[in-house]
Amino acid sequence: MGRKKQVKPHMQPNFGHGKSVGFALRNLLTDMYADGHYSTVETHYCRFSKFVDFFRANGVRDVRYVTQGHADAYAASLKTEYEDGHLALSYVHALYSSVNVVMQHFRRDRKIRIKASVYVPPRKYVCEVAPEVNDPSLNEAVEIMDNSGLGRAGAIALLCRHFGVRLREACLANLERWDEEARKTGYVRILDGTKGGRRSDLRQIKVTSEAQAALEMAMSVKPKGSKNLIAPEESYKKFKNKIISPLRKLLKDYGIVNLRILRTFYMIELFERETGMKAPVLDKSSLDNEELLKRGYEAVARAAGHNRIGIARAYVG
Repeated sequence: MGRKKQVKPHMQPNFGHGKSVGFALRNLLTDMYADGHYSTVETHYCRFSKFVDFFRANGVRDVRYVTQGHADAYAASLKTEYEDGHLALSYVHALYSSVNVVMQHFRRDRKIRIKASVYVPPRKYVCEVAPEVNDPSLNEAVEIMDNSGLGRAGAIALLCRHFGVRLREACLANLERWDEEARKTGYVRILDGTKGGRRSDLRQIKVTSEAQAALEMAMSVKPKGSKNLIAPEESYKKFKNKIISPLRKLLKDYGIVNLRILRTFYMIELFERETGMKAPVLDKSSLDNEELLKRGYEAVARAAGHNRIGIARAYVG
């Protein structure tokens, strides 16, 4: 009896990842990220799902039959939404990027791609409006979280505000190491949960009195047996639903749009401490002092975990 002939992936529905597009998309992303990077998987899943809705509405039920024409039409529709003021420029770029990444992995080639520059302007990397952060309001929100059994959520907000870290960095920070380094040197190194694996001993954050208080709170609510804010038996998905989602909602109730605003405000304060000048987003005349400007940009880029000085402008103008 002969062997059953194996069907090649390009001959199977959705390139062999599953019969339905949604199921295939989830399988593909899980394979791409080795069943990890939950937040990255969810981000691509949500973004690409918009494209799925688009080509389904045009009669396509299998990724194998998605053409460059579908991608171009989708890109044009997003351009219209951007021009009508319904979508932010950065989000449109992110949606284009997810189409490119996911289609490349589905097809195992780069034949279907969206070239963003054909449809929308380049992303703006210069902060043009200073964020509004009212520390008394933030502290009140944190107190409410703490009293509601959401102390870890409050700790995350304070770590982002007073250490300038990203959400994931706040969640995964080795708080025991931070506490030891703060006591010994007055600085902490940001090494855990960094974006794209950008770990560097040079990224050291000075521990101010406010930062020390934030660290002490984080240590007080850290789950038993864990070095960070996530319990040993807790998945990131569960942690996100239980802690991060309520955090975001409560911050919005207090006029804080997102956690990046807290990080940005920290960078503005850092620039001003390093240079003695107002950040350019607050005072354009600061752009005239090139020497101090460069010093401030370098400090912000280092604290933010970026290698490029130009990225500092996204935070401080």
